[in-house]
This record gives sequence, structure tokens and C-alpha cells, in this order.
Amino acid sequence: MLTHAFEKSHLLIFGHRGSPLRFPENSLLSFKEAMNAGADGIECDVRLSRDYQVFVFHDEKVLRLTHQKGSFKDYFARDIKKLDLGYPFGISRKIQIPTLEELLTSLGKRSLFYIELKGNFSLETQMHLLAQKTMNVLKKLELIDRSILVSFDYKVIRWIKKKNPKYMTGLNFSKLEELNASRKDHFHYLDCLCPQFSLLNPSLMKEAKDHSLDVMTWVVNTKKDLCKAIRLGVKGVVTDDPKRVVRGKKKLGLGLK
Repeated sequence: MLTHAFEKSHLLIFGHRGSPLRFPENSLLSFKEAMNAGADGIECDVRLSRDYQVFVFHDEKVLRLTHQKGSFKDYFARDIKKLDLGYPFGISRKIQIPTLEELLTSLGKRSLFYIELKGNFSLETQMHLLAQKTMNVLKKLELIDRSILVSFDYKVIRWIKKKNPKYMTGLNFSKLEELNASRKDHFHYLDCLCPQFSLLNPSLMKEAKDHSLDVMTWVVNTKKDLCKAIRLGVKGVVTDDPKRVVRGKKKLGLGLK
């Protein structure tokens, strides 16, 4: 069960990689736009550079977002800082890929943080290193109680919880089959289930409740989906359009900030 800053009576809204319909995803501009729109927090993705620095970036390859070639993991930090996120938006000024520390420092205790750990799940040592470095940044900036660490890889989530139960954890999944018997054995390492929105149903919500788990879902962009999420009793939603969803929540008269 989520605690501390997540213990709010109203539905929590997280900007999916910030506000990606208005600014380049996972950029400081995008995250600040989400918070200015009234979101409770932001969802971001973290990866390791070749020299093991924690950066905020979603894709395995850099092409889609920077128009450059290669895998993110093969770039040194100094070269990542030369990449430009403004390319898909046609923004003339350079928009850098932020480190996790830069992002957290920028928003601080103004925001809640839904941090997804990305990488090659078959390389456990690498995933553990990413998790440990992410945990270190949260501890350094005193943001443990404002953050949840999530992944599609339940093994790294289990590792985090065993390492230090103070860190809140969640399991992302896009197929119900991913919640098979072996993974259910690890529910006690979780605080939250994080299903793709299409998987939300009363049965899943009951299962979460039976295990004292909260539910946060992705991605909710329409009033219809927002109403369904609220009706089923989710703790939070991740959205590509925080401005629209915040406005929709207010029109429904639910838990105004």
C-alpha cells in the first residue's frame, strides 16, 4: 500500500513523461508543463548511460527522439548531453536529456514521482545497478517518500524491496498473463499494481485490494476512461494530457487540490 505523500483522498494524476503532447517527452520543459497544468506528479523513465549515469529517457534507441543513431546504453554521459530532444517538435533551441538528479532537483517536493526502471531485464547486475543508483539519488534529495519505483521486471522490484522496504514499489504490466502464479508470489514486495488501462476490471481491483495493494493505471486521456478509473477506485492515473485530465477531474468535482 502506498504511504506518505501518496496518501491523499483524491485521485492522483501523473503526467506521462511530462506533458508529451505539448513538449518533448521526458524533458524538463515537459515535466514542468505537467505540473503547471495541475498534475500531482510526473511519470518518467530512467536508463543508464555507458558510464553508468542515470538519465531520463524512454527508448532503447535514440533515433525517434533525437534523429541520431545507436543505442542509449552505448552513449557516454557527455555525449548524451549533446543530443537534442527538440528534433521531433521542430524546436530551434536545444533541449537536453536530463539526468534523474536534474529532474528531481528541478521539481523537488512540488511533485510526486512515478519512476520506471528501463533496461535489459536479462542483465540483472545492470538492473540492480540502475535501481541502486536511482535509490541513491532519491535518498540524497530526500524524496524517498514522494517516489514510487516501478518496472515490468518484477525481479528488480523484489530486489529493491529486499534491499530497503522504505522504497515504494509497483509492477507495470500490459497483459494479465504477466500476473501469473509465480509473480503473484511476489505481491508482498509490492505497494502498487500498475496495469495498462485496458486491463482494468473489478476482478483485478479486488485482487489488488485482497493483497492490500493500490492501483495506478496508464494511459488515461479521455473523460470516459477517467470516469471508469474513478468508478473502479484506482489510486492514480498516468496521462499524456495532464491539462485535459485535470480539467476533467475538476468538472467532475473530485478532490480539487
